[in-house]
Amino acid sequence: MSVTYDLIQWPAIIKLHTDNELLFALDAVQFASDVALQLMHVQAQDMLIDSSGVVYSISNGQALGLVRTGSVLSIHDVEALLRLHLSNNGNCCVSKFYAPSIHDAIMSIFA
Repeated sequence: MSVTYDLIQWPAIIKLHTDNELLFALDAVQFASDVALQLMHVQAQDMLIDSSGVVYSISNGQALGLVRTGSVLSIHDVEALLRLHLSNNGNCCVSKFYAPSIHDAIMSIFA
């Protein structure tokens, strides 16, 4: 059952199964209106992770749907994903990346 976008703690990151590169969604409006996201071929393993660490699977339909998976990532899990993203983009010293919260971690990379 798809959830409404207002239940998600924005901002959020999108982790595509086949890529260490993360996508950023500041809010529901940006997520719903991003043409590239809407046209993307979604795989079952693709996920959206909100600012509280809640994981949603992404489904294609008339619009992208989100289904809560029951998984919640810790700040350490999210930092690991963000380190891979930074490393993939050629940043150095990514092992030193730290943030006090998932929200702060996401915003420090994508703001």
